[in-house]
Amino acid sequence: RDNLVVVGDASQSIYRFRGADYRNISRLKADFPNLKEIRLERNYRSTQNILTAASSVISHNTNHPILKLWTSVGEGEKIGLIETHSGKDEAAQVVAQINKLVEAGYKYSEVAVLYRTNAQSRVFEEVMIHNSIPYVLVGGTKFYERKEIKDLIAYTRLFLNPQDSVSRARAEKNGKRKLANYEAEIEDKRGLKIAPTELLDLILNTTKYLDNLNQEIEEDMARIENVRELVNVASEFESISEFLENVALVQAEYYAGEKKGRSKNVVTLMTLHAAKGLEYRAVFLVGLEEGIFPHSRSILDEEEVQEERRLMYVGITRAKERLFVSYARMRNLYGNNNPAVQSRFLQEIKPEIMQTVFSNTGNGLIQNKLTEGVRIQYKDMFGEAPRTKRSGVRIDSLSDSTLDDFLSGDISVDELLSR
Repeated sequence: RDNLVVVGDASQSIYRFRGADYRNISRLKADFPNLKEIRLERNYRSTQNILTAASSVISHNTNHPILKLWTSVGEGEKIGLIETHSGKDEAAQVVAQINKLVEAGYKYSEVAVLYRTNAQSRVFEEVMIHNSIPYVLVGGTKFYERKEIKDLIAYTRLFLNPQDSVSRARAEKNGKRKLANYEAEIEDKRGLKIAPTELLDLILNTTKYLDNLNQEIEEDMARIENVRELVNVASEFESISEFLENVALVQAEYYAGEKKGRSKNVVTLMTLHAAKGLEYRAVFLVGLEEGIFPHSRSILDEEEVQEERRLMYVGITRAKERLFVSYARMRNLYGNNNPAVQSRFLQEIKPEIMQTVFSNTGNGLIQNKLTEGVRIQYKDMFGEAPRTKRSGVRIDSLSDSTLDDFLSGDISVDELLSR
C-alpha cells in the first residue's frame, strides 16, 4: 500500500489515438505531492550524436518535461542525410547505404527502416526484392497482401479477363451490385487503351470503395493511404497489363521467399509506432517531409504536432551507432508528382552533427528554412484538407501568400492559425 513505483517518459508518449496522455505523469505528481522523482538520464544504447539529435528535436515540445540524455559511449558518427529527387530514388539510396553497412561488417538484422505510415513500405519492399535484400515486415502485412489492395487488383484483372473466376469471387464479396455497376461501366471500354490510374479511379468511383472509410479512424486512414499508394504504383505504367505483370512479379517474390523459409538475418521494415521498445545498430528514418511526417492530419494542430515530434524522438532513439534521415524533393501522391517540403523535424536537428551521405538535389546540407518557393496543395495530395481541432481553419481557406509563408518557415503554426 505504501510502495508505488511508476516508470514513464512523457517524450515517448505516442499513442494519443488510443487514449494515451503524456499529462498522466504530471497528474500523478499532483495526486501524490510527496512522490520522489528519479530522473534516469544516462543512456546506455546510443552515441552522443544520436542523443543530441533526439534532444534537439524534442526540445521544441513545450508541453511536457524533457530528460537531458547523456552517454559515456562516445560521440560516434554524424547523422547521415539522404536527399533525393523522388521517393523511388530515396528507397534505392537507402538500400545502397544498407549495402555499404553490410560491406563494413553490419548484419542485415542490425538494420531497420522506419516510416510514418504502412503505405510507405511498398516502395522499400519492391526495391529490396529487386536488389535481393532480405527483409521482414514487422507489425503489418506485405503491401500486395493487404485486403484493400487485393480487392482493387481483382477488379483490375476482371477488366482484362472477365472470366477470371478467382478475381470475380473476390470482387463479389464486396457486393454483387457494386460489381455489376463496375462491369456495366467498363463494358464498352474493354479493348480501349486505358491508363492504369484511370481504371483505378473508375473502380473507386463505381464501387464507392472508400465511401465507408473514416479518415478520423487510424485503421481506415491506413487503408485509404494504401489505396493511394496503389494509384502511385499504377502511375508508373502505361498499360494495365504491364501494371498487373509488375504486381504478379512482386507477389511471386513474396511466395518464393516464404518457400525458402524465413532467415533471421533480415532488414526490418516497420512503422515508427511499431518500433517503440526496440533497438538497432543502424536506423533509417525515411519520408521526412511535411504532410508525411508530421502527418497531414496533424500539421495544423499544435498538440498533434508535438505528438508527431515525440514519435520522431522515439525513432531517433532506436539507433545505437548509425542514424540516417532521408527525404525526397518530389513525392508521387495519388498518381501525381508533387513538390515536397522537408520536414520541420529535420530542420530541428543541429546541422553540425549532420553530414550529407547522398544528394542528387544539388542542395547539400539542410537549409535553415523550409525550401522556398515550394507550395504543397494538401487538399490535392490527401483529399480533404486537414482541419485543426482548435480553430477549424482549413488549408483551402488560406490565401496563397499565407500558405507560402508557412511552408517557407517564415510563420509558425500559431501565427498561421491566427490569420
